[in-house]
Amino acid sequence: MNKLGMAIGVVVIAGLAAVPYVSGMMIEQSISGTKALPGMGQSVIWSVDSFQRGYLSSTATSHLTIVTPAERVVLHFKQEISQVPGLDGRYASIRSTWVPDAAMKPDIDKLFAGKQPLVLNTALTIFGGSHTQGVIAPVVAEGLNFSGGTVTIDTASSGHFAYGMAIDGLSAIDPEEAVQSPVPVIFKGVNLAADGQMSAHDVVWDSQAVLKVASVSKGQEGSLSGLGLTMKSQRTGDDYAVNMGFDVAHAEFPDAPESTRDIKDMKFNFSLSRLDAPAVEQIYQQAQQAQKQGMTDPDQLTQAMTMTMMSQLPALLNRGPKFAINPISFNLPAGEVTLDFSAELPPGHGSEGMSNPMSLLTLLDMKGDFSVPEAALTIALNQAGQAADETQLNQMIQKGYVLRSNGMLKTKFAFNTGHLTINDKPADDLLGTLGALAPR
Repeated sequence: MNKLGMAIGVVVIAGLAAVPYVSGMMIEQSISGTKALPGMGQSVIWSVDSFQRGYLSSTATSHLTIVTPAERVVLHFKQEISQVPGLDGRYASIRSTWVPDAAMKPDIDKLFAGKQPLVLNTALTIFGGSHTQGVIAPVVAEGLNFSGGTVTIDTASSGHFAYGMAIDGLSAIDPEEAVQSPVPVIFKGVNLAADGQMSAHDVVWDSQAVLKVASVSKGQEGSLSGLGLTMKSQRTGDDYAVNMGFDVAHAEFPDAPESTRDIKDMKFNFSLSRLDAPAVEQIYQQAQQAQKQGMTDPDQLTQAMTMTMMSQLPALLNRGPKFAINPISFNLPAGEVTLDFSAELPPGHGSEGMSNPMSLLTLLDMKGDFSVPEAALTIALNQAGQAADETQLNQMIQKGYVLRSNGMLKTKFAFNTGHLTINDKPADDLLGTLGALAPR
């Protein structure tokens, strides 16, 4: 019995002793297999340059390639890897630090006061996920004051990912304005949260992102407070929809005309729905391929994407796409301005639309409504040098094209089966006028 116990003990100890070595192999396979970062496609690529595997620890070097329309930026990193498991479920920890190129290192050291500019600490879990916490060092320099920030990245074996970023403050002077008007743009309370689900071909169909900024200001030019940017995408079967929104709680522009000097509760929301998901995927893959091939010339990119769009246009039209603005609204001192608008095509007319584009006009379904305080419109026209024409406005009211009620001017329109109505009254006679005014 004692011999059996000793044998079991030896096996257990040998197994535990092998854990760091095995985890080292797993880490090497894991980081070497990572290419595109989750949700970034071919825009941000991570490549491992070297890996020196040890028993309890390993080291590696890598570089991050950031592809923009104008250039490709390469950042080099070094990794210090601990292969000792943790009680929180991690089987290894990685500390990644940015290593500036020799040519820029003196400037970077001066900019960040000798501190590590960027440090990322990553925990790899036994279930195939990871959790990364990053710290960006603060900067205090001429024309720039940066509080520093934090970054979080989470990934799961299922393909789900999440990003987070928080920055207390950033103050920067535009170099082109530094001599004439050294007034900094000041951002306070910047927070970003985004997550999504990776699918085949590095496409993210279901995602959401929220960017919040407590305030933005630039001297006496103006300020914005309570900014919010939102984005949400969703795929259901072969249907794809995207929704984006922009909110501002308060905007002040001291030098602006009186009618637009103080704006509150600004909202702008628009959506695209009933998009053909396979067609969107083809367009996305073509864009990714262009980036992968290093295509940065704007004309080449435009030509490549135009050809792809045209090839997928029948499928996009056939799905019956819909565009909606719901709403654009904001409060002026004189009252609230609102606009709602939507335009859609019925499904099943892709081939017909490509062979006879004009036929789509009779299929197009548009509607919208608009309201504005009469006082605000009068002030805006007067300040623009276009005095409000009371006679013309009264004529529009008499024809029923504009409704006046409690100091508000309102109108709504609909275009369906080739016919226009305004405030529920036939208005096809305006189509000829609008057609004559349209640019050719």
